[in-house]
Amino acid sequence: MYITEDRPYRPEGDIWFDLASGLAVGWRLLDPTEPRPSFAETLRQAMGKPHAGPPRRPARVRVRDAALARDLRAALGNEIEIKVAPTP
Repeated sequence: MYITEDRPYRPEGDIWFDLASGLAVGWRLLDPTEPRPSFAETLRQAMGKPHAGPPRRPARVRVRDAALARDLRAALGNEIEIKVAPTP
């Protein structure tokens, strides 16, 4: 998908899924030409005001790379187990 307003670009995004229900509980589209907002903040928003279901805190999250895991650990400490593995 491309955004074609002004200067065309391909957006990136963060999506949080609840694997138990199969629902996307949080997401944010990003313009790759702008500074990236806090990845940890997208998880906080998904936990506090999910797009589906009641607020909840996962026991564990899986992210695609070590840099994202470091961001989450820096913001959340040991509150949630963070695993680095493929996120198909």
